[in-house]
Amino acid sequence: MMDMFINVYLPHFFNWLIETSIMASILVVLILCVKLLFRNQLNPRWQYLLWMILIVRLLLPWSFSSTYSIYSIFSNGNGTAVTSFYSSKEHMKESTNIDYSKVAKEDSFVAGSTQVAKENKKQSRNSANQNDETFSFYTILIYIWLTGVIILGFTTIIINRRLLHFIKKQPIITDQRIVTIFENCKKSMSVQQKIPLFFAGNISSPTVVGFIRPKVLLSGVHSKVLNEQQLRYIFLHELAHIKRKDVGVNWVMYGLLILNWFNPILWYAYSCMREDQELACDSLALTYINSEEQLAYGHTIISLLEHYSNFYQIPSLANLSRNKKTLKRRILMIKKFKNSYRWSVFGVATLIAVSSISLVNARVDKPTNAMNEHTELNEEKGKTEVVQLSVKNSEPTNGPLKEIGQWKFLGDGFNKATLIKIKNVDKTYDMGAIKFTIKSINFVQLTNLPEFTVKRIKEKHGKDLNDELNLIDISYKVENTTDKDIVFYPVDTLTINNKTQIKSKDFVFQTSDSQTFINKVVDESYILIPTLEVPFSEINTININTSDVLNKENSTILNPSKNIGINL
Repeated sequence: MMDMFINVYLPHFFNWLIETSIMASILVVLILCVKLLFRNQLNPRWQYLLWMILIVRLLLPWSFSSTYSIYSIFSNGNGTAVTSFYSSKEHMKESTNIDYSKVAKEDSFVAGSTQVAKENKKQSRNSANQNDETFSFYTILIYIWLTGVIILGFTTIIINRRLLHFIKKQPIITDQRIVTIFENCKKSMSVQQKIPLFFAGNISSPTVVGFIRPKVLLSGVHSKVLNEQQLRYIFLHELAHIKRKDVGVNWVMYGLLILNWFNPILWYAYSCMREDQELACDSLALTYINSEEQLAYGHTIISLLEHYSNFYQIPSLANLSRNKKTLKRRILMIKKFKNSYRWSVFGVATLIAVSSISLVNARVDKPTNAMNEHTELNEEKGKTEVVQLSVKNSEPTNGPLKEIGQWKFLGDGFNKATLIKIKNVDKTYDMGAIKFTIKSINFVQLTNLPEFTVKRIKEKHGKDLNDELNLIDISYKVENTTDKDIVFYPVDTLTINNKTQIKSKDFVFQTSDSQTFINKVVDESYILIPTLEVPFSEINTININTSDVLNKENSTILNPSKNIGINL
């Protein structure tokens, strides 16, 4: 299971992450352009809400395709656009993009066998597999990314744990004057939640800490030198953070940043979002004070920024202050403020417009080739004849390949899979503790191969691919007829035309089904096997050599391996 996660699911997640990160970067540019273009028409609330679209884009595992998508502009010349990853399990099963640097190894059969000869043979095979495996550049990138995620994740956890530990040591503010002002502010903003007031210690700026159980921090200096009006402005701003759930938003965005740590555009977007967050809080706080007090509110902000420019941009904090470069923008907003926190038709329209072109994927153009070739299997007198057929303007299928000539794009659109032959076997073999059924054998041809697949085949097998890779798809079913846990390897070796052998280390597994069959169970799955030496048209017979059927508990052989011959 761990091998399947590392070699299949992790690369799939990384592929989706890269695609999403690229689309998010394009969206950041769009948001910045909209903010610049409509800076006088969009109040701070709506400018901040634009960043919520970015968060949705980064979280979105799947989306519809549309010709109106902003990402269509960046589609490549052959019609393959930036697309998102489909997280549906069924879609993964039907549409997985094949990469030989991500072959899943199933070694449960090897473990614990009491048969010395077979054990040594299988251990030797596993050792050879490990020696043959070389890290591709793509695999190295995944490990570098994963290392960065782990380091940044642990660093974030440690910093926030230390911060919370520091805050727990700070005394609660009991000054009745300050507490009364704070409670009045809560009442005026209709905040019912219990929110404790703490001294901030070394944190110089008024701050909100936490999301589920928020706390407001105030430095001892501020509690002594600020008058009641200034304290009221500070509390209104901090309560605005709590009312708008800003700390929770910061955590979500920062978690996405940890996954996308390699993207500087998103780090810049996070900084811009925090700046707009402060202005949106100013805007909300100003709605709770009189218009003649706006100037005094601005002076309070200036006073804090002049003396305390430090800004702790960690997700568990929401600070009042920001650095001085945003001071002019905040003061201009406060000066021109006219209850701008209300709903705005223009703001809603802008939000819908940006969402409609950024939360949908680019539509992938269908191939325009006038003719696509496929073959038909014509069985006559036990002999397989391959007939070339031409299909004009054939359409790709969205489901599994069931008919000769059907084709589809796999995964992220790099590979085109065409069904060349079908052999319906549907035969069950009784192997004592289990019943092994071979349902069908499909012959699938991949074209439009990505560069890393071609390179991987060259490194692993010394074979140059001419933009074409043939795969044998064996669909099977295993039924455990006993109450024991069975270990069984359905296809240990495949022999083509009684001479060309393909070992299990060269198979491609597309499912997460274990090779251990627990108690009485019926399990259906499939195996993909690359054929690099023999063309489909020359394959006449296939021999499937299974493993022994083992009792998982003590590794005893319940039934010996079986050789199954299939004539095509």
